[in-house]
Amino acid sequence: MKCIKHPPTINCIYLVTTTTENSIIRLYTGGIIGRMKKRILVLDDDEVMRSLLKRKLHFPNCEIDTSSRARDALLLAKAVRYDVIITDFHLSDIKEAELIGELKKVCPEVPLIVMSGGFAGNGQKLSHLGVYRFFEKPLNLAALRNLVEELLFQKK
Repeated sequence: MKCIKHPPTINCIYLVTTTTENSIIRLYTGGIIGRMKKRILVLDDDEVMRSLLKRKLHFPNCEIDTSSRARDALLLAKAVRYDVIITDFHLSDIKEAELIGELKKVCPEVPLIVMSGGFAGNGQKLSHLGVYRFFEKPLNLAALRNLVEELLFQKK
């Protein structure tokens, strides 16, 4: 892993990782610049779903980070203060309950929205793990967008 320090006025660091896919993870070091915008983390191993959610959940003054791997998302969650995290329940590189548990350890106050197309149980069973809301796939994108907007901007 190689760190590239950005100019101090930008207030961020880029980590270049060498995994199966070359990825660049932008880590904000905090401060005024790092918190001017609301932040969403979207985690799904389906590139089409990540891209769709990034487009549909775009709000003014909001930045969306995406990840296909749970381990990378956990690193981001440790380094960046997110306002909402949205994750698929089934990922190839981590067990479902382990991911939810790790995310809640790292950022317990952040609302965690879980989505799944093949959850054998009931979404309400996830609430004891700290999940804020569960969405069954195919997603109701309007309902998800409304919930995220409410969480980000405290619209009631």
